[in-house]
Amino acid sequence: MAPDADLYIFKLFSSSHDSLTSWFLDAFNFVLDEGIDIVNLSNGGNDFLDQPFTDKINELIANGVIVVSAIGNEGPYQGTLNNPGDLANVIGVGSLDRTLTKVASFSSRGTTTWSLNDGIGILKPDLVTVGSDVSGLSHLRTENN
Repeated sequence: MAPDADLYIFKLFSSSHDSLTSWFLDAFNFVLDEGIDIVNLSNGGNDFLDQPFTDKINELIANGVIVVSAIGNEGPYQGTLNNPGDLANVIGVGSLDRTLTKVASFSSRGTTTWSLNDGIGILKPDLVTVGSDVSGLSHLRTENN
């Protein structure tokens, strides 16, 4: 699909699902130093006050990096978006249901809160894709198993 693409995959969480903002900042600085074009984040959280994290996301975008992020699994109610998918300039990705015809009930949704004071909140998700009953590679069996 993209034979000349290079993938950089970072593990930014410990085995106990803990992470530090500094780990993300280091990874984002690597993105800037290496001239990487797209960042895809499958994490998200409600800590919208993590200013160093949010500032670095905005710095990536200002430097032409496309940032794509999950919006969360706190649906079906409005106002359940997770950071950084809730930022106006981040492509926020939601999940389709099993029928692939509507947004999954668990998928977060709502209006971006970052620009509401200006009266111009943006409705999210920006796009939806398969997100229900997705099997990872760990579920595949080989002849050696």
